[in-house]
Amino acid sequence: MAKKVRVSSPHSGNVVKKGVPQQKEETYEFVPTEFDERTYIKKEITGTKVTLIFALTSLIVGFAAGCLHTLTDSAIWGVVVVVVVFAGMTQFLKLIGIDTTKIKAGSMLGNYITSIFLILCVWTLMINPPFI
Repeated sequence: MAKKVRVSSPHSGNVVKKGVPQQKEETYEFVPTEFDERTYIKKEITGTKVTLIFALTSLIVGFAAGCLHTLTDSAIWGVVVVVVVFAGMTQFLKLIGIDTTKIKAGSMLGNYITSIFLILCVWTLMINPPFI
């Protein structure tokens, strides 16, 4: 009869018994999923175009809102301009040939929120000296 000896492995912390057959570990082979690089790049380029259009539009709207605020001494006209531009933004994107269905809703929401803050920044600059 074979004598059982305990041998501890420094890596696993498990106790290995001599004379007992060890079980083979199952091997896992990673199989990557199919990835359409062309579709991914087109989607990212579309998202970048939309972000740039939002940024440029925000600069223009912020400037217009600031000018209206300075001319009328009322912020309501600036707010009206912002709401009208936001309401027509998806229609404007479709008009210039950008398919907004390819863009995720979270990405569009991020564009709108960033646009609001950019408009407010430009608007604030426009109603303060030296721009008055």
